[in-house]
Amino acid sequence: MHVKIKQKGFTFIEVLIALSIVGGALITIIYTLNWHLSLLQQEKDITQGVFIAKKLLYQWKSAPDKSKIDWIPLENGFQYKVIIEESPVLGIYILKVKVKKNDKIVILKKFLRL
Repeated sequence: MHVKIKQKGFTFIEVLIALSIVGGALITIIYTLNWHLSLLQQEKDITQGVFIAKKLLYQWKSAPDKSKIDWIPLENGFQYKVIIEESPVLGIYILKVKVKKNDKIVILKKFLRL
């Protein structure tokens, strides 16, 4: 007589399939987390750029020197440029402050009467 012994547990194939499913899920989660962290860093840089541009924009009481057309370095890798342009309205000028970090540029404008 043959006695059948019931074995409890999983087969090797079942374990491999479960590990591959868990591994795929973990890779997806890690990739998504990394992508969201990079988006968060980009948004942080843009927000800091806006604050820097606002600060620079409201510091100018008169027209900036037109020779300042090169990027001027700031802290944390930011650079800025101040540009003045004539507007279509006589006697009104547009003061532009551009702040950039890497490939992101923030531009704020202010109207000036000179």
